[in-house]
Amino acid sequence: MHINLSIRPILRVVTIAAAVATSLCASAKQPSTPPFDIDRIKAETTDPASAHYYPTLVKRFLEPDTSMTRDDYRYFYYGTMYAEDYNPYRANPFDKEVKALENVYLKREHLTSSERRQIEALAKKCLQDNPLELRQLMYLVYVYESNKKYNLAKIWKSKLDNLLLTIAQSGTGADAEHARIVVYPRHEFDFFNLSG
Repeated sequence: MHINLSIRPILRVVTIAAAVATSLCASAKQPSTPPFDIDRIKAETTDPASAHYYPTLVKRFLEPDTSMTRDDYRYFYYGTMYAEDYNPYRANPFDKEVKALENVYLKREHLTSSERRQIEALAKKCLQDNPLELRQLMYLVYVYESNKKYNLAKIWKSKLDNLLLTIAQSGTGADAEHARIVVYPRHEFDFFNLSG
């Protein structure tokens, strides 16, 4: 069977996703106990006087710098569960726009400057709505690299890597007791796809 080269990455993701879903279903005995204090994360991310107050962390995350620490990322990532509008199954309000750009995302090589501007604008809009849109973070990094804005690409790549590291540090993923803990179900697949 001949497979179009542009489809191979998609098939790889689908294969990995199916394997992960199968293993998660097979090992879903009981929920994992977090290797961090979730009650403390709730208390600090909902306290306006805390350095880890969630709205403050969101603001810091969206700024183009790398001053957030690993603890900041842990509070930011898991603190999202205590945000007023948190819904783990919430759809991206820009899904129609994302779907309209699917062919552009798949193209990846030889993007026009107009296509890069579209991807950048949509990624920024999605991240303003939900800063934990891991795929949009990846697209933003890609566009910055394509536009030779290497410093911005490094900054946003660092943010993406720190979020993936936060997920990785939540468990080994070996079994249900050591499951990785994600705040959005789609992050299970994004984690495996983006962590390489």
